[in-house]
Amino acid sequence: MTSASSLVRGPGVRTDLPYDPLKQLTFISRVAEVEALYVVKPSLPVHSVHELIDYAKAHPGKLNYGSAGVGSSNHLLTEQFRLLTRIDMVHVPFKSDAEVARELTGGTLDFAMAITTFSTPFAKDGRIRAVAVTGPQRLAELPDVPTLDESDVPEVRGLGTYLFYGLVGPAGMSPVIVKRLNDALTKIAQRPTWRRNSRLSACGPRRGLRRTSGV
Repeated sequence: MTSASSLVRGPGVRTDLPYDPLKQLTFISRVAEVEALYVVKPSLPVHSVHELIDYAKAHPGKLNYGSAGVGSSNHLLTEQFRLLTRIDMVHVPFKSDAEVARELTGGTLDFAMAITTFSTPFAKDGRIRAVAVTGPQRLAELPDVPTLDESDVPEVRGLGTYLFYGLVGPAGMSPVIVKRLNDALTKIAQRPTWRRNSRLSACGPRRGLRRTSGV
């Protein structure tokens, strides 16, 4: 089991990785997708992505944002958001998503793209304010928080899922075995118990992606 960080983002920003995912792995199935909340500290006078962008443009370089470290998912995706919307914010790297959520609640950080696993409980009790969620649909736990596509900001429409998890194997796996595993995971993902547990962990189940040859 691995994630987008290991398969996509790591190889894109690092030259010292001891593996090449395209040459050394067989991709079997996408297993789940995890979304992130666009969150701000409660004292910041913004309640939507549009207001966040307007505020940042009115105060260039005055806002900061947190990430789980240089090259992490929320670092790279926040930079993408910043470049697309032409705003200037200061990056403050931490060591984990849990630290980012903690610093937001304490008011040290102004903004973050925070994985739902850590940020949803804080948003529900009002310790941070969620202005949007990544992905194609709203969270059941926060039904009033719009998706990015609903935010009326054309530059951020279609940014897609925040993070995915997938099952991989060694290079050169038999297509028959890959298909068998893929089919099995697809069936598991449709079970009610899997869906319930996935929702509890803020991780959305996805049907297996058919992959039956090579890497």
